[in-house]
Order: sequence, then C-alpha cells, then structure tokens
Amino acid sequence: MSAEVHVVAGPPGDAAALRGVLQAASVVHGLDHAALAALAAELGSETFAGSAVVARGQPPVIGEPGRVDFAFGEHLQPGHRRDGDGVDFHERGFLHPAAAGAEIARVHPPIQGVPGTTVLGRPLAVAPVRPAALRLGPGVAIDSNGLVHAARDGVVTLAGGGIDVVPLFIHKGNVDLRTGNLHTHGSVQVTGDLGEGFQVEADGDVEVQGCTYGGSIVAGGTVKIGLGIQAGSRIEAGGEIRCRHATSSKLSANSTVIALDELVNCEAAAGEIHLLQGRGHVLGGSLRARTRIAVLQAGSDAGVPTLLAAGDLTSESAELQRRDQQRDRAERNAKKALPRAFGPARGGKLGRSQMAAVDAALTEKLALAARQREFLATATIEIRGAARAGVRIRFGTAERKLETTTTGVRFRWDASTGQITEEPT
Repeated sequence: MSAEVHVVAGPPGDAAALRGVLQAASVVHGLDHAALAALAAELGSETFAGSAVVARGQPPVIGEPGRVDFAFGEHLQPGHRRDGDGVDFHERGFLHPAAAGAEIARVHPPIQGVPGTTVLGRPLAVAPVRPAALRLGPGVAIDSNGLVHAARDGVVTLAGGGIDVVPLFIHKGNVDLRTGNLHTHGSVQVTGDLGEGFQVEADGDVEVQGCTYGGSIVAGGTVKIGLGIQAGSRIEAGGEIRCRHATSSKLSANSTVIALDELVNCEAAAGEIHLLQGRGHVLGGSLRARTRIAVLQAGSDAGVPTLLAAGDLTSESAELQRRDQQRDRAERNAKKALPRAFGPARGGKLGRSQMAAVDAALTEKLALAARQREFLATATIEIRGAARAGVRIRFGTAERKLETTTTGVRFRWDASTGQITEEPT
C-alpha cells in the first residue's frame, strides 16, 4: 500500500534515474509528485542519504448494508421509568400500537463500497452489500423515501423478517408481569386472564376469555369477558359490555351492559342494562341507565342497599361539574395574576371572556336537563321476578324505596305528576 525510496551516499543522480527505479519496481499508482520532486533535488549531492515515501495506495472502503430503523423498541422492556422516582413494571412495551398513517419504520438503502488500488496498480475488490430484507404485510405501506407507514389502525407485528399492522391482536395467555399492559389502536383478544393492576387499552374491541382480577379495560368498541369481572376491576366501553357475572367492580358502557348471571355490589352505568339470563340478579351497588333496566330479580331478603336508576345522566352531570370547577379555578388564577392597578376585572376582554364561559356553561346545563326529560319520557325499570324490600327505584331526581317484596313489576316516570308509577310485567 506504499512505496518508499532509500538513498545512500554515492554518485549523483537525477529525476530520470528516480523514475527508472520506480518503473523497475512497477510502482505506477498513487505517486506523490511533490515528494518525488523534493527527493530528486537531493540526488545531485554525493553525500546525501535518506528515504522518502513516494507513493501511496488507495485502501478500499467497505460498504454498509441496508438497514431498518424502527420507531419503537424491538425488545421487551423491564419497565417504564416514571417522571418521579421509581419504575412502573406494568408498562413493558409488549405491544406497539399504530394509528393509520403513523410512521413505524424507516428503510435505509445500502451504501456500496469503493474498491481500492495498490501502488503496483493491483485492484482491491470489496464485497457487495445487500439491501435491507423487510417483507411488508398488507397493513403497512412504504414510500419512495423508505418510510414505512401503518395503512390501518392496529398493532405492529414483527415475525419472519416481516412487518405488519394487524387490526386484531391475539394474545395467548394472561396479562401479567410477563407482558405488562397491552395497548393497541385496533382490537385485542386475550385467551387467559387479566391480572390485578394491569390494563388493556384498545381503540377497537377487547375480549378476555378468562376473568379480570382487579384489572382495567378501556375500549372504543365492545368489551366481552368470557367469565367473571372480579373485585376492583374497571371496565369502560364505547360499545357494550358482556360478561357472565361481576363482583365489586365498575362498569361503564356507552351502549348496553349485559350480564348472563348476576352483578354483585357493582356500579354499572350504560344506555341499557340487561340481566335476563341465569339468575339475572342484581345485589347491592347501583345500576344507572339512560333508558332501560331489565333484570330477573333485585335486592336480597337482608335488605342489601340496591339502586336502580333510569333516565340517569350522572356521568354527564359530573363532567359538567368538573369543567365548572376547572373554569372557576382558571378565573381565580387569572384574577390573581392581574396587577392591582387594573382593579377588579369587570369589563374588557377578560370580562367578556368570563361572561361567554358562564353563558356556555348555562347552555350546556339546560341542554342536559332537556335531554334527561327526553329520556325520562320512555325510561323503564323492569324486574320480572322478585323485587325485594330495600331496593330503591329512581327516575331522575324522583326516588322510591320498596317497603315490601313484590314480583313482576315495571316502573315508569309520570311526567304529569312527577311520580314513579308501576305496572305488572
């Protein structure tokens, strides 16, 4: 890779002699003409002795193969470091949720190597490099810049050198410390149980074929629990909730809650609540529905407090109250921030903004009241079997407590009298 000329004292020489030596040695590449000229200038002296590197070869440049950079960690994490102190071992990054259009990977093209040459003119070859091998599934797309995007909502899967976004992820086993929480923009099916303190979050549907033991599920669609929703579980569904039975848990569905056996000491809220199979029993806790509650039996001989409420907009009212509190807090903070020289904010831009916020809040409250009257007009609470003493029946703000056990009764709200009426089922 280099040629060095050594000169000893002796008869004088010149540049032509130097060129002849290099030709005899077959040095033809990478000649350093400045070094050659400096050395040739010294050859005229009989006493000169020395050496100089007069040629250098070109080393080869090794190429880089194509690679794929993912927008997420490929390996299961031990946990997630909290903002404060400690680690949340429930978050391990087991799933990689992706919304349609989100970038999930970048494919970098290969950088080919550059061959080298020795001072003797001999080429030094480099091995070719390959592009990244990435098989694309139907749930992803790649653009001309090598950016891989999700073509649909779901969760990213990596298997067999391929990448895909699947709308339904099937998790075989339990959701526990081995996997951590599950998050997806699609749907998820769990073949085992949901452990205490763990969470499944999905924009689509969620199915847990076993039980939930104090875990939580938040789904944009339907939630289906194959067996029981056990103590301390929290289930929220944009669609309906279906389960066999539930105990001491919170259930909230935008559509319907359907239990195939019983709800014990639960807080359930939905558009409709049905317990019309198996024992069909609600015992303790509260059922709150916007339009209809239908059960086979309610309460117990011991008089366990049990509430059935129709035409109920408790969650909406709580949200309005929360927003009112936030607005009041923001107004107080704004007044504290005003310089004293400006005096109290009675007018101007800030005053107009406050008045507009108050008007908007009042409008929302009036709309909520109108909506409740609309629901109350058709709302029903139906107990086909025994409705035991101690059960409370509520429509809006009107409430009635059953003093004796009755069977086969349907309750309604009479708008003309403002009273709760009953009729046989």
